[in-house]
Amino acid sequence: MTTLAQRPASLTGAATLRTLAGLEARRYALHPLFLVGVALLAAVTIANSDNLDAAAGIETLLPAFLLGLLGVFVGHQLTRSIAPSTEAVEAAPADGVTRTGALCLACLVPGAVAVVWVASMYLAMAASRIPDSAAISPAGRAGRLGAAVAAAVGGPLFGVMVGRWTRFPGAGLLAAVVLVGWTLLGTFGLQMPASRPGTLIHLNPPFTSWVSADGPHQPRWVPGGSPWWYLVYLILLCGLAVSGALLHEARGAQRSRLLRLLLTLALLAVASLGLAAAADPTRIPL
Repeated sequence: MTTLAQRPASLTGAATLRTLAGLEARRYALHPLFLVGVALLAAVTIANSDNLDAAAGIETLLPAFLLGLLGVFVGHQLTRSIAPSTEAVEAAPADGVTRTGALCLACLVPGAVAVVWVASMYLAMAASRIPDSAAISPAGRAGRLGAAVAAAVGGPLFGVMVGRWTRFPGAGLLAAVVLVGWTLLGTFGLQMPASRPGTLIHLNPPFTSWVSADGPHQPRWVPGGSPWWYLVYLILLCGLAVSGALLHEARGAQRSRLLRLLLTLALLAVASLGLAAAADPTRIPL
């Protein structure tokens, strides 16, 4: 009897989440910064269409910065905006956790654009018959492109989390600056001799480049590390951002479960980063 009595409430909660998520996704898709990011992504990709092999060197950074970094501002602004999705709330009242969950689901919008971009890159590379190399294998390229999708989603999720936990003006800008600073600190790993500590420093930021050079006119090379474990690391960071955002509105047993989930995800993220850096640190020339 208890199970039957609880089922309609569960279904109502799921329906409310779907409704709110659809409305928040629409707000995200129409946000000017998101549209600017999509336009710039298309323009830069088209500009490099005659040299896709060189464009492969920035395959992760393009969606990461144009969708992920700009998405920090979008996610933060949507979270801090007043009375969003009014018609959905009037139809089915939603608690803070459901609202935050809907905002997190809306962050899949830039992820969908990144997936389309990844598919177009694969098709373009296949049509151009770019030869495989020891530096960038098909499996490695797939892992790097997957990381681009994860970064495109992770930036907005970080913005939602910051929007939930902060109230002061400029918090979104500060969050973006933190990500950029973190990324720049990671570049010090590329300036170190090839080693696992250097790889660890290089791979710990959520945005990273897989192609570097010792100077402006020097040959390019691919640093060591595992792209696939790095992808797992980014996915876990996304999970941490979602859990952190939900935690702000959670109470009681729900809050305890989220705290345990946060701890588990953090431990798994550290382990994944360690496995990503444990791969062969040798740098392979392009």
